[in-house]
Amino acid sequence: MTRAPDKSRLANWTRRVVYAGLLLVVLMTGVVLGVIWYKPSPIQVALAGDSRELGTGYGRKLRTPMHLVTRFYLDRVVCQGSPKLIEGSRAAALRSLSNWPPEYRNELNATAVAARIPVGALAFGNTFLDLGRARAGCRSVVLSHSNTVFHAHNLDWDNLGGFGRWATCIVRRNPTDGRFATVSVGFPGMIGALDIVNEKGLALSFNQLGWGKGGTNEPVFIMLRRIAETCDSLEAARTNLLNAPQGMPFIITVSDAKSGRGSVFERIQGRVAERQLQGGFVAACNAAQGTNFGTTKLDQLLTKVSASDLSGVRQILADPEVLMECNIYSVIFDFHGNRLWLASGEVPAAKGRYREYPLFR
Repeated sequence: MTRAPDKSRLANWTRRVVYAGLLLVVLMTGVVLGVIWYKPSPIQVALAGDSRELGTGYGRKLRTPMHLVTRFYLDRVVCQGSPKLIEGSRAAALRSLSNWPPEYRNELNATAVAARIPVGALAFGNTFLDLGRARAGCRSVVLSHSNTVFHAHNLDWDNLGGFGRWATCIVRRNPTDGRFATVSVGFPGMIGALDIVNEKGLALSFNQLGWGKGGTNEPVFIMLRRIAETCDSLEAARTNLLNAPQGMPFIITVSDAKSGRGSVFERIQGRVAERQLQGGFVAACNAAQGTNFGTTKLDQLLTKVSASDLSGVRQILADPEVLMECNIYSVIFDFHGNRLWLASGEVPAAKGRYREYPLFR
């Protein structure tokens, strides 16, 4: 007679534990599904000042995502978690610093101090392609019609160790030493740029062409930013690109909104070829074309569709013949309209929503 209440209480507690466990499973499932389906907005940061001030602000504002990119992508994915490879890669990146323009070297050092990241780790994040540690693909397009120039780029990359859709960032820099103000799209820790446009309407995008050979000259990401911050026209950019220091193969798409012109510059085997805008467009994938038009499906689609407005550009970027499943972000610059459209937060990004932002405030 005395044991029945004990059994009843034990049964009640058992049911509560089971129900609590089931509730926890439901909540955890909801959290996991939420993380999978959530489409995060890009990180935005605005910086102003000299090189030291730009770096200090950058490092403070993006300290946590810089650490995550370093730990989970550069160390674990690019360097495969190997302490020897991590140490060697950082050392090689440090050796390249003597060939960086001083303003970017100073900014890198200030960023590393503010973010509490080793300088070598941050330098490696800006040179790992030049050092031949990774390879990926991209698609870029310049359309010029009726006083409107669209400069667009699909970044087709691996997903940064699962962090890619959370880490896309828009960085607005306004140097106070005479360099041009710029807006760039990339990832935390980048002193250089993947996609960048300056206050004069000059835009540049990077596509990879082959593997870097481990050179330690000025990194290609840094070169893009330097050109954007110091050149006000396609002619000035052309001079820099045709005389670029020796380094990795590249495809760099350039547009000049004020003149309505654009070109693709390809460096392979130490020689740079230019393919100029023709029939209202110029485009690039990750194959060397030289001066030839119509050899890629992207060129053929542009000829067939005759895109001339924003919806046409988006249609091209999301077309199954163009879009890759590893598309982390898709960006469109419209300097005359003072607009930036960026699709990110899901993969492939160009299939999803483009968020609209003012280009220069």
